[in-house]
Amino acid sequence: MTDPRCPTCAVEMEPTTVTTDGAGTLYVKTKRDGGILKRLGLGDYATLDSFCCPECGLVRQYADLDD
Repeated sequence: MTDPRCPTCAVEMEPTTVTTDGAGTLYVKTKRDGGILKRLGLGDYATLDSFCCPECGLVRQYADLDD
């Protein structure tokens, strides 16, 4: 994913890490259907890519939905 632009400041947002104080990687629940990953219980979650605006501090997260 290319770095997105901040909707408020119109500057390029920087990749960042969002954590839950050592609890591991953040994931988002998806509604993927079928496939071997689904049968193994792995297809229901997607990792998150996080970006922060260096001007205003806005943080955005995007689900990595690539198969």
